[in-house]
Amino acid sequence: MPLKDPGADMERMRMRSWVGALCVAAGLLTGCEDGLAPRPPEREEAPVVPAVKPPKVHTRRFEVRVKGVNAEAYRAVVLPVAGLRAKAGGWELATGVRSRTVDLATPGHASLVGYVDVPEGSADVELTLTWDEAGGYESDPDAADGAAGAEAGVLDARPGTVRLRVSPAAMARHGRVVLEVDVASSLVKGADGRRFLPRFMTAY
Repeated sequence: MPLKDPGADMERMRMRSWVGALCVAAGLLTGCEDGLAPRPPEREEAPVVPAVKPPKVHTRRFEVRVKGVNAEAYRAVVLPVAGLRAKAGGWELATGVRSRTVDLATPGHASLVGYVDVPEGSADVELTLTWDEAGGYESDPDAADGAAGAEAGVLDARPGTVRLRVSPAAMARHGRVVLEVDVASSLVKGADGRRFLPRFMTAY
């Protein structure tokens, strides 16, 4: 049987004592193993927050319409509808788009853009109506004031997003909200055609 080296035994004991002292200093003694470096503490996982769903309540469906006014100088002002969103009390409401284009130059006509389902008891509703990039316009050379001139071109609708707050109690009178857009002041001349910067009033 080979003889043990007393010097080697003493060296191993010193190493173990040194590792143990490190563990105590770091407060990680329970994570140490004999002769091994301390193990790092286990990382705690972030708690999972369950998704909160809106309560189920009765809703009423209202129409969202758009109407052009003061549009005598134009034969056509066509806007492509991109989307309709609505919120009430912090919740996203169910909406639907019914028309993909609206013509603001049609006299006396309020185009049906879509609908929104509003929960009973809602104090107000935030509506957001967006348009696709390019629409079009055609002026009427026979207009009495001739303000628009005889021209046709591209209508940049990107800056024309409409955001407004409406009253469900007011919508309940006729089951709708109507955005009355002042066409003459909403079409602004640009380098390449015109831009749609809507000025409007809300009617019920």
